[in-house]
Amino acid sequence: KLVVAVGEEPNTFNTPGVKEHCFFMKEISDCVGLRQRISQCFELAALPSTSAADRKKALHFVVVGGGPTGVEFSGTLADFIRQDLSKKYPALVQYSTVSLVQSSN
Repeated sequence: KLVVAVGEEPNTFNTPGVKEHCFFMKEISDCVGLRQRISQCFELAALPSTSAADRKKALHFVVVGGGPTGVEFSGTLADFIRQDLSKKYPALVQYSTVSLVQSSN
């Protein structure tokens, strides 16, 4: 699973699994780790033994935070997939999804 949380102050809202699966993007190393994780997701999806359902799961990216940073990152990630990763993984783009989630508060 890959979850991206953006914002000034990270808040997990005591949600189980967030600390284990989230990239908070506070440091350059966080962004490097995020890019590596995205690549790993595409590599997993590219394996011949990976089912279509598992490809969809591996390539579903969730951005948490509907403020300006979250919206900008969601668009940038979608562009990165369509314009860059599609050159290396043309058959996988159809399985990729970027979802933006915002709390109701």
